[in-house]
Amino acid sequence: MNSKNEILAEAMNLPPIERAQLIEALIATFDSPEQQRLDKLWDECCITAYEQGELTAAPLESVSRESIPFGGVCLLTISNGR
Repeated sequence: MNSKNEILAEAMNLPPIERAQLIEALIATFDSPEQQRLDKLWDECCITAYEQGELTAAPLESVSRESIPFGGVCLLTISNGR
């Protein structure tokens, strides 16, 4: 069996897209079925709120690092109805 360092060295030789796909696959292994269910519900809630005009979209270029919570991507802002 390959050691962690050998696997890492092999992964570092992959093209950037394949490395990103590998990272996503590894991170997904930490998701429990309950977390996946909550993520899906959150996504559906956000889409519904956006479609009803309760959220507005912001171009990614306009989102500052300070507005990205916990390393996630914040692409929606809550509308205050004005």
